[in-house]
Amino acid sequence: MKKPFKKISNNFYIVNFPNKTKEVYFDIYSKLGYFNESEKEFGIGHLLEHYLVESVPNKEKLEFVNGSINSDFMNYYVKSDTKNAVRDIEILLKGILLPKFDNENLLKREKSVIENEIRSKKDIKIDAFNFLLKQNFGDNFLYARDKKNQIVNTKNVKLFDLKNHYEKVFNEKNIFFVLSGYELDKNIEKKISDLVKGHKLSKHGKGSAKVKISEFQKNKLVKNSKYHWNNELVFNLCFNLPIKICRSHKDLKTLTMIRDYLEDQKFYFAKEMREIGVYSVSLDRMIWKNAGIIVLSAEIDREKIPVLKKGILNFLNNLEKDGISKSDILKLRKMQKDRLEKSFVDNMKRLNWISNDLLFHNNVTLLKDDLVELKEIDSDYIKNFSKQIFDIKKSNIVVFGKGSDKIKF
Repeated sequence: MKKPFKKISNNFYIVNFPNKTKEVYFDIYSKLGYFNESEKEFGIGHLLEHYLVESVPNKEKLEFVNGSINSDFMNYYVKSDTKNAVRDIEILLKGILLPKFDNENLLKREKSVIENEIRSKKDIKIDAFNFLLKQNFGDNFLYARDKKNQIVNTKNVKLFDLKNHYEKVFNEKNIFFVLSGYELDKNIEKKISDLVKGHKLSKHGKGSAKVKISEFQKNKLVKNSKYHWNNELVFNLCFNLPIKICRSHKDLKTLTMIRDYLEDQKFYFAKEMREIGVYSVSLDRMIWKNAGIIVLSAEIDREKIPVLKKGILNFLNNLEKDGISKSDILKLRKMQKDRLEKSFVDNMKRLNWISNDLLFHNNVTLLKDDLVELKEIDSDYIKNFSKQIFDIKKSNIVVFGKGSDKIKF
């Protein structure tokens, strides 16, 4: 059996799919996303992503080619098969790594496409989420910037600006490639490796923008009646997630165990909440290279918010004081173990697992390593972790919903 992945060079990796398929994927990753755009640049990466994908030569020959950008990275990929993989990957590499910034009509068209894309995304929960980020990190938090800002900035981008941004993003320091397939032929691997080596990336990319993020806004209460999607209110208790925790596989596993302990009906807290009429309380973690946040939230009737708040605070206090019982720890470990094992034997989940590790940790943690760490997370570890993270004096409460401004705590 082949190893899950192998490193061919410092910027080229091969992921071996566990399940038989003729599908072959090739990804180009850049470790720069929205966070590397200044205030005036915000949105230029989105436009670059569109422009490059649409200018790939002979695109009609490809089964599927696409790109994406988020706060921390950019990704371009092509879906192919064992018969056409070499040809298709050569087409993608030529389009993405040897682009021509000379098509004014394409630039104009994609500006219009992006404007329509942004305006059409009317998801009130996403808007509320962005509001929450601004409350916790300030207006300069890039991911939470206003849609209008991106539309205005995008309209002002010239081909010259796009070329400059490309040179900042696509250089040897930022780019890596991932080839994925099931028991790929050595000859195919060699040909694609040669194609990757044949494209010389710049060794000296232009410096990326240094975006300053405000510190987490501690101990604030914000009531906002603008965001509502039903008659219930949404209660959010927010905590800062230090970057050192975000970069620790073990601490992220610990946080996942706490999330399961909070949310799953197998354990006492979710049952208690159900008894007072709360459908569910969720713990979400959001992580970027420069910031992290934990949000405990629930939709609830107005009169039950004090009961919910008291219940969550008691839950966190018990975590810090008593940890989790040995029997519940064993259940939580098994839940995580089952998820990890399923992820590692699924083709696309394995690809995402390895790519994300390379993006955020510069190395890959394999299943055997994860299982060892899981066994090390006991009640004492959870107590110490909770004391570091869930400090109510450093939390922030945000309540969304119609009439939330009239709530009294």
